[in-house]
Formats: sequence, structure tokens, C-alpha cells
Amino acid sequence: MECNAVYGSSRAGFSPHSLLCERLENPAAIGACAPRFSWKASHEGRGQAQSAYRIVVASAREKLSAGEYDMWDSGKRDSRQSLDVGYEGAGLGSMGDYAWKVKLWDLDGRESAWSEPASFGTGMLGADSWEANWISYPYPNRNALMFRRAFAARRPIRRAKLLVSGLGYYELYANGERIGDHLLDPAWTDYAKRVYYAGYDIAGALRAGPNAIGVMLGKGWFGTPFPGGEARPSQLILRLQMEYDDGEIEAIASGRDGGWLVSCNGPVRDSSIYAGEEYDARLEQPGWNLPDFAPGGDWARPIVVEAPGGALLAQPLEPIKAVEELKPVALDTPREGIFVADLGQNISGTVEISGLNGPRGKKIELRYAEILGEDGLINAENLRAPVRDTYIMGGSASETFRPRFTYHGFRYVQIEGLDSPPAPESITGRHIRSAVRHIGRFGCSNDMLNRLHRCVAWTEADNLHGLPTDCPQRDERLGWLNDMTVRAEEAMYNFDMDRLYAKWLDDISDTQGPLGAIADIAPASRLYGRRPADPVCSCFVLLPWLMYVHYGDRSAIEKHFSGLLAWNRYLELNSEGGIVDYTSYGDWASPLGESVTDSIGAGAVSATTPGKLMSTGYYCLNCALLGKMAALLGLDADAAELGAKARKSAEALNAKYFSRELGCYASGSQAAQAFPLYLDIASGQGHWHEQGQGQERGRGREQGRGHWHEQGQERGQEQGQGQGQERGQGVGIVPPQARPGVLRRLVEDVEARGVHLATGNQCTKYLVEVLTDCGHGDLALALAAQTSYPSWGFMLENGATTIWERWEDIRSGPLCEMASRNHPMNAAIGAWFYSRLAGIRPCEDAPGFERFRLSPCLPEGLDHAGASLDTVRGLILSSWRRTEAGVDMDVEIPFGAEAEIELRLKDIEPEKLSISESGGSVWDEGRPAGDGRADGAGAERGGAGGERTDGTSSVGSVGDGRCPAEDGRAKDERRPAGDGRTDSAESGCGCARSVQVEPGRTSMVFGSGKYHIAYRFR
Repeated sequence: MECNAVYGSSRAGFSPHSLLCERLENPAAIGACAPRFSWKASHEGRGQAQSAYRIVVASAREKLSAGEYDMWDSGKRDSRQSLDVGYEGAGLGSMGDYAWKVKLWDLDGRESAWSEPASFGTGMLGADSWEANWISYPYPNRNALMFRRAFAARRPIRRAKLLVSGLGYYELYANGERIGDHLLDPAWTDYAKRVYYAGYDIAGALRAGPNAIGVMLGKGWFGTPFPGGEARPSQLILRLQMEYDDGEIEAIASGRDGGWLVSCNGPVRDSSIYAGEEYDARLEQPGWNLPDFAPGGDWARPIVVEAPGGALLAQPLEPIKAVEELKPVALDTPREGIFVADLGQNISGTVEISGLNGPRGKKIELRYAEILGEDGLINAENLRAPVRDTYIMGGSASETFRPRFTYHGFRYVQIEGLDSPPAPESITGRHIRSAVRHIGRFGCSNDMLNRLHRCVAWTEADNLHGLPTDCPQRDERLGWLNDMTVRAEEAMYNFDMDRLYAKWLDDISDTQGPLGAIADIAPASRLYGRRPADPVCSCFVLLPWLMYVHYGDRSAIEKHFSGLLAWNRYLELNSEGGIVDYTSYGDWASPLGESVTDSIGAGAVSATTPGKLMSTGYYCLNCALLGKMAALLGLDADAAELGAKARKSAEALNAKYFSRELGCYASGSQAAQAFPLYLDIASGQGHWHEQGQGQERGRGREQGRGHWHEQGQERGQEQGQGQGQERGQGVGIVPPQARPGVLRRLVEDVEARGVHLATGNQCTKYLVEVLTDCGHGDLALALAAQTSYPSWGFMLENGATTIWERWEDIRSGPLCEMASRNHPMNAAIGAWFYSRLAGIRPCEDAPGFERFRLSPCLPEGLDHAGASLDTVRGLILSSWRRTEAGVDMDVEIPFGAEAEIELRLKDIEPEKLSISESGGSVWDEGRPAGDGRADGAGAERGGAGGERTDGTSSVGSVGDGRCPAEDGRAKDERRPAGDGRTDSAESGCGCARSVQVEPGRTSMVFGSGKYHIAYRFR
């Protein structure tokens, strides 16, 4: 998984592409009766956007190709909407298959070609019944079950749709052919609340005449008992619907009758998520899933069993798959008969080993670990339980072992039981995770940061398994909410998390009790966590807002808003005088010197940052975010009430924890200073520096409701400042007069520790972001690139390829119970690479990157940095490089979007700055350049939109962002000067919609397109 290269340019021409239904690519079985359609588009011109669309849907791809749109033809609709356009056609049927496409019109009325066709299938819709039963084995057992059903197809088959859910995990076969590439399916849920099924088109695997369906079931989370819990037997539900060439429909469904058989005497003897898998090749039954198989006496009729209890729903997220394969970088023999393979990377997954040979009954064991001991053998002390996969030879000349129903977290695999060393090429590490798209790339001039970014991306990827887990290797692998409060944004910059997060929010909601309390873990675990969750579990509130801002998806807010309010009211119920009066984890797992010895989590509770300060601060953040959601939903009274509650709680927090005498919070710890400063920014107070510079501007830009180019920046600022407090969106924590002192205390503490952090899993993210936003990006860079303990670089210098749970290099002893080497909570810094160093930040009032900021930090010691992000609108690129004369930026803005490109440098002086875009002048001699200039050096430079100067800054509207040289028209078709466009490709200035320069800062607004911007300082 290469993470350092920046994506190349997006496609040329004008065409819609990347079609999605329910935010999924060609889903086989959705549960929505009125699905939502989304798409992206490419356009060769600048400043372009969609002005209209037309969607057509057909009941078969052949009909779509023939222009027979029998399900829906939207007609041409004047709209810029490209996300979640709802279906309005004829009623969809259960177990159907449909095809669709879209065409667009741009701002000039130019019509695109049709997109390539896309498809979607339906599962069981509405009140339609599966007419199938859950079935299982009639006697208790721990083995993987094998189900089969032979049947005859009377005629050639036109369509065949199969729906299946097998608990815990299933593998599906048709006529001996493995169907699909899903692994560890279905996704883990609270099975008493919801159970997922998947759909498959299997027409290509069936034939007229004899056929057979086979399903193998492993225990998975459903059947893995927790301590004190009881193992549940595996169970299956399945429905196959075939349509013959003459239109006749025939269905086959799971049940006791109709020829279904089940056996527990297959080769998978055990399949524990935690302990591993045991496979006995002597028990293989060749052909068990073929039509002509003759079942022996160990096959029985299944029994009908009770449903797990939850609603049976179409799986709404990407499945888990093997997304990558790795070969060993080393293979050693530390002891006779023991071989250790090093994959060179800590991964989640399994190992496939081929070319096995030996006598029948010979046992081969694969054991896994993240590190080695001094003797060269694996060191598995931090796994807290034995982990091994076992293979028993069947006696063939060459056999292959690949575990089916388990996964591990490991870099090293220790192989025991072989008589001779295996060939390196016979060993394959299979990286197994949710198959979400990897959408972000980052690279810079500092190799340590590039390595750190790569580690962050790997750590996140290794912990996506139908939910965001805390670790992939030990007896845990759970969805901890406290980690996700800070980790969520990092994941969204690296991966497409829309559907996985939507599913996980349902998991959290499933843990909510009648008083509103949620659990620490979702799905709830009988092994770890508790209800009520620690108040730091603000991800329940934060995630729906981030999904709205990043993905333009408000469905999670609409679905969960009442539950989010209930959780906040529960915190109020447990508050005293505005202080949330309980805490469990707080700023968890800071360096050992900052932690309470012998506290829970192997000494993970902070000794320097009060847990109730964290609890109360997060309550304030909840109120601010819920106020924004209430305003979005038109609930103005709720928004005002939430704003009042947040201000009251902020006053209580300051009264209890802020010392005016010392000018700091609590004991003066880094976390206690960084957290309140962060809350000011996160709740809507904007960016600010020690001198107060930029505070109002930041607020207006983040909260203003006006488009920059249509209403001007002044109006956006006024609206943002006015609306924030009234609607509950802006809540200040740190008193304005105290901010410089609190920031100074934070900076001094970092510097006094030799530029080292002293924070835990919550406030480490906030530390680097606050330093950057408050004018100390150089110090934030030094922290991120630090290589001595405690730091990320310390991990990398000690062999890390993923981020550790603790800052310490723990290899033995009592601390091993909290010594995961693959833990995303400290990977939360990954968001900083994109949002600060590359400066890519979405705007809340134009979600889904319809409008965004490119405001990179240029810290000393970094010569260049860049990132790309494949958003719901399309590709964003932000790359900057220092030159001898100034700074160069390369920018790409997706079709239909616009961006404010902001550069902050303390030595920017308007009179000594020139800006050019692709060779054309944008700013020179203290004023904006444009096609309104009277001559080469005249004073009239405002362009068609005019300009404003106030003595310290200058704002000019220099064009509409549409470059006629690149918008697809011939030169003689270009519009004349005076209509907001330039008439010369060389002038360049017409591509910027506005430009503003003041001491220390320059800002320009651009529409869609690719830009090369040169800043030159005299």
C-alpha cells in the first residue's frame, strides 16, 4: 500500500463517471425502495459546474442500451445536485437487477455524453418475505458446518439471484465454484438487533440440468464465546431465485425440507476469531458442493432454528476482502525445525502456505507475532492468548493451507512441523480488511514524515473489519468509541469511510439504553467496556457531523439526531453545576511518567490532566455540534438551547479548572492547555494567533452562509459572526484575554521537554493541530518529526511499521497487556498531514467539498509538501514548494467545486508581493491585476468586479474563474472583456474569482480546474 506518491490528474473531457447507488459501486443487493444516486464528472474547462442532469433507469442492461428506460427517466432537471439524487421511478421489485446511467449539462449548456452504464440490485424490499428458514446442525458441535442443496434447473437460466446470511461467517459455492470474494462475511453486529445478508448474481455458475449450492459456516463473532458466555451454533438462511429463458420464476430456500443436508464432519475443526483455525485435510470431502456428490452417513437433515432476533437487512457497507498480498522479505531458521518468515510489514490477515508435503496426519502450526525475541523466535507475549493456525496433512504430494474464518495481526509467522525450510515464494501474507477505497495520498521533503504517514495509513487499514477496531492481534479487536473521537478524521482523509461509519453508528445506537447512555464499545462486548461510556466518547456526535461535512451526507444526522440528544442529556443528568461528574479513561495512555502507576490499562490513566475536565470539554463540544445539526434541521429553538447549555458548561469549566493567577488550566499539562484551545477552534471560534490575528476571519469563513464570489467575503464574515452564537454553533472556552497566556504555557512546556509530547490518546491530536493553527507550525513539525522517546519517530526508529498503543517500546512484563503494536488511536495525527501541511479542509456551509479551503502551513524545515484527496466531488490536489524567489503551488479543484487558496507567511507584504497563475498576473504592486487595467502600470486594476482597499489590505474581484482558453470554445467564441472573463489566455487573472492580500496573508478564490500559482516576494 504505497502512501507517499500524490495522485495524478483526473480525467480529461466532459463526462460523468464514478456512478454510485446508495454510495456503493454496482451494489448487488440494496434494501432501499427509493435508492439514492451519486456521480462525479470531469470537464476540460475551468470554473465549470453542472447546471442540469438526466438519469435513466431500466430493468435490464439490454433495455438501457436500446434506449428503453422502462423504470425511470428523470428528464432534464436544472440542478447542481450530484449527490444522493433520489429515485422517483416505478416501484422496484425484490431480488431485482437494474441498470442506469446519467448525462449532464455544464454552465454553458454544453451536454455531456452518457456515462458508462452502472447497475444495482435489490434485496428483499418492504414487507416481502424470504419464505425461508434459519437452519442449523441438529447436535452440539464446534466444527465448521457444511450445507448442500442439490436441484435441477429445467431449462436454460436467464437470471439467478441469491441472498445469503451465514452466522458467524460463510463461504458460498455453486457447482463447486467459489462465489464472490467476500471474507469474514457478514459484518459483525449485535445480532439481536440486526443481521446482514449479501446478494450475488450466480447465473454464470448455474446450468440447465443438475446443480448444487454449498455453504460452509465458521463460528465468527456469532459463535465465539466470550469468558462466561455460551457458544452459539452456526446457522444459515438462503434464498435463490431463478428466472428461466421463458420468464418462469423458481425459488429455492433454506429449510428442513426440499433436499437440504448438513454435516459437521468437514475439515475445519475449529475457527476462533481469537485463537485461530484448525484444518484437518484428512476430513476433506471432495465434491461435497457438486451435484453428483453422494452424501454419506455423516450428512443429516438440518433443523429449523430461531432467528438471531435482529432485523435481516441488506449489508450496507463494503465487504471484507483480501486486498493485497505480501511475500516475505526474510526467512530464518532460529532453531532446528522452526522457521520464521518476516513480511516486512505489520498487517491484519492470514498466511497462505503452499507446496506442503508429508505423511498423512502430520501437523503443521503457524504462530503469529508483531515482534521477535532476542532468540529470533516470535515474541507473542502482548497477544494475551495463544494464537495459532493448525494444518493436518491429508497425505497428498503438494497441499495448500489458507485459513478461512479467522484473521490475525502480525508481521512474523513462525512455522513449526516442517521437515525442511519452506521456499519463500510458497508463503504469502494476505492483507484482509474492509475493502474501502484508499482515497488519500501525501508526500513531503521530510522522509520521517513520509514514513510516519505510511505507518498511519497501514494502521488504519489493518483495523477496518466491518467496524473500526482498536487492534487486530490480541483478544480484543473491538470498536472502542474513545479512540474514534480523535481517530475518525484521520481515517476519512485516508479512506472512503462513508458506508462503514454509517453502519457503525447503527452499532453505537444499538447499545443505547432508555436513559440515553451508550456503551464504550460497539457492537457491545461482554468482555470489555461498559455502559455508560466515558464522556470522551464524543464520536457518537462527531461522526454524523464529519460525514455531513466530508461526504455531503446528512442522512446520519437525520437518522440519529434524537439519539445524539439523548446521549447529551444523559451527560447532563450526571453533571453538577455544569461539570460532567464522572470519568473512566480521560486522556488515555500518555507517556508513563505522566500516568497514574497501577491504574487501569497497565497505568494508562493520566496523572496530570483531570478526567472531568475532559468529560466537560467534550460535553461542550457535543452541544456545539448538536447546535449546528439542529440549525441544519431547522430546529432553531433546540439550537439556541444547546448554545446556552454549552456556554453555561464552558463557564463552569473555566471556574473549576482555569487559574487566573497561573494563567493555565489544571496543573498546566500539555493536554489541559491544548484541549480547551482546540475546543475554541472546533466549536466555531475560528483560527487565531497569539496576536489575535485571523480570529474573526476564520469564523466568518467557516460559518458564513454566503458564497465568496457571489456575496463577497465581508458579508460571509458578518453572517458567520452573527449566526454562530444565535444558533448555538460557536462556543468559546478559553477567555479571549487568556488565550495568549494559555498558548504560551503550552509552547513552553513542549520546549522545556526538549520538544516532546506528554499527551495521551485524545489530546495528542489536538496538540499538533492547536500549535499549527495558533502560529507555531514550526514547533508542531518538530514534534511530528521527533525521533527520541516519546514520539512517533521513536516507534519508527525501533522497527515500527504501524503505530503503537503506548509510547514505550514494551516487549515483556506486566505492561504487555497494553502493548499492541498496531493501534490507530495514536495515528490520529494523520489528519494533520492533509488538513494542515497540505491545507485541505472542507467548509461546513458547503459540505461534500462543494467549497473548501487550501490553506497549507509552510513550517521552517520543510521544503515541499503535497496531498491529494479523491472526494465525493472528485480529485483535490494541493502541493506547494519553496523556491529561491518565493513559493509555488499546484492545485486541482474538482468539477462543480470552488476553493479558497490561502497562504500565510509572516513576511508577506502586499506591496512586495506578486502572484501569477500559469504565467498570468493576479496580483502586483499592491493591487489585483485584471482585465480592467487601463494600461500596463495604471491604477485601475479591479477588473469587472471592482476592488476594495482599506489601507492594510486589498480585495479585488478579478473574474468569474472561467478561463476561455480552456473552456472548450474557439478563440473567436470567447466572450469580450467586461462580462467577468478575460479575453487573453495569457492574462490568467480571469481564472481567480477574487484576491485578497494583507500583511501576513493572501487569499484567492478559484473555480474548478488545474492551477499553477507562483508567489514571488521582493
